[in-house]
Amino acid sequence: MHLTSGAHRGAPPGGASGGLPLTLDGVNDERVGAYARYGTAKLASLAFSAELSRRRRHRGVLSVAVHPGVVATSLLRRDNFGAILGPSPYP
Repeated sequence: MHLTSGAHRGAPPGGASGGLPLTLDGVNDERVGAYARYGTAKLASLAFSAELSRRRRHRGVLSVAVHPGVVATSLLRRDNFGAILGPSPYP
């Protein structure tokens, strides 16, 4: 089981190759903000879980990614995300 979140939507859109910048240089690119980096990590977790399940299903292995849920606090207000992670470059 892999823990992920809805923040995968914050990952930057794929470039010309359609992929994510998962190289060390790509992840540390200063033009990519903290929210996009977090979103990339969550999206990579989803992709890993799906691929592991695909490759090992014939052996009875089921890999799943789960969202931990949401707690109704003021932490989830949009302006708080910006204060914590920096503004999202995506609408």
